[in-house]
Amino acid sequence: MASGSADDPYYESEGADDRKIIVRMLNYKTTNETIREYFEQFGRIEKLDLKLDADQNSRGFCFITYSDEESREEAIKAGPPTLDGKEVIISKAIPYKDKMKTNRLFVGGIRDPLTEEDLKTYFSEIGNIQSIKLIPENKHERKKGFAFIEFDSQEAVEQAVDKKNPPRGQRHEINGVRVDCQKTYPEEHPAYKKIKKLKEDMRNRYAMYDYDYWGHGGYYGGYDYTGGYDYGYGYGGPSYYGYPQGGGYYRGGRFSGGRRGGGSAGGRSGYNSRGGMY
Repeated sequence: MASGSADDPYYESEGADDRKIIVRMLNYKTTNETIREYFEQFGRIEKLDLKLDADQNSRGFCFITYSDEESREEAIKAGPPTLDGKEVIISKAIPYKDKMKTNRLFVGGIRDPLTEEDLKTYFSEIGNIQSIKLIPENKHERKKGFAFIEFDSQEAVEQAVDKKNPPRGQRHEINGVRVDCQKTYPEEHPAYKKIKKLKEDMRNRYAMYDYDYWGHGGYYGGYDYTGGYDYGYGYGGPSYYGYPQGGGYYRGGRFSGGRRGGGSAGGRSGYNSRGGMY
């Protein structure tokens, strides 16, 4: 096998993401030959990648890279075909790095004397701000220690978090106060369910120890930052800095969590079968 050529299963030619589709819900008996026979009618196929499990059985989805964008558009426009008696789903394959982008930023660890104006001044250097929302404590209307900032571009958020994806984030220092920034997502965003599941998995994993992984006591006065927002803001999982985002610190000021979160789930292709990302 020649590395760096189309024969290499990991090889991607320049601009391949703009010419790639994902085909899901395949019959597990459908072969490369059947897939190629149907999809070649729309244009020359540069690469066909049928995903297999450890036993070399089909996982029910594949990626097809055409030699030009027009062929991809024609394949999608033709609608879902039926292969081996099963209707499949066709869509553009969106890389993980693009699917995790958002124009919303979560800022945690805010404390006096930081004000909304301080946040606006600092983050305006990164990008144009559309809105800033400091979350108050219902009883006392105090700053709760975190805020949500919406920019007019995704690039501003990428810069603010140094292109890190949840559960990782980036630390900033504003007027002597260190705050932690992380991407956040509205409920309709493709990453929402993925991050929500991460939070639930981590909570279940630590439930056996009679502790809530997302915080016990003190941070933000023991208030769970999600407080009615659930996971729509996408701030969850153990942070890059070794403490969890939901409740924060144990009583006595010690970090809960205490280890770096992270790792991306998925293979080298950078996509998965649920709409194209791992």
